[in-house]
Amino acid sequence: MSAVEESADGPIQIIQVLFALHPSFGAQELCGPLEVLSSARHKINDPESKAFECTIAAASQGVTSSSGLTIKADIDFDTAHEDLKEYDVLIIPGGSSIYDVLNKQSEPIQLAQAFAELQRADPSKERTLISSWVIARYGRNHPPRPLYQDGDSLQGGGQAWRA
Repeated sequence: MSAVEESADGPIQIIQVLFALHPSFGAQELCGPLEVLSSARHKINDPESKAFECTIAAASQGVTSSSGLTIKADIDFDTAHEDLKEYDVLIIPGGSSIYDVLNKQSEPIQLAQAFAELQRADPSKERTLISSWVIARYGRNHPPRPLYQDGDSLQGGGQAWRA
C-alpha cells in the first residue's frame, strides 16, 4: 500500500482508511462516511486525484448490518492487524451489537487498541480513530471506561484518544 501517488504537480497523499465492521453494525455509520470518502478528490474535476483509499475489514468475508445489509469485507481482522501500520484512519461504526463487542472486548476493539499502540510507538505518523459508539455508550454524564490502559490510556466516553 502506498499513501502517496505521483501526479504532474508532484506527489498527492492518499489517506488510507480502514473500516472495521462487527456483526449488526449500523449501516448508516458505514455507508455515509464510505460514500463521502470514496468520492473525495484533491482536484474536484480530476477523478484520478482521489483523496482517500478505503478498505473494509471484518471477521468473515460477509458481515450483516442491523438493518440486514450484507457487506463484503476486503480483508479479515488478521490481515488488518498485519497491515495496520499502513492506515491513517480507523473507523469503527456503532450498531446494535456494539455493547456485546465492548463487554467482551472482541474485535474490532483489539484493532482499536493495536491502532492506539502504533501511535504510541511512532507518534511521527498521525493516526485518527473515529467511532460514534463511545459517546452513544457512555454519554456526556457518565465516566469513560478505558478501552486500553497501560500508562497513558486510550479512553472512551468522548475523551481524547491518547497514546
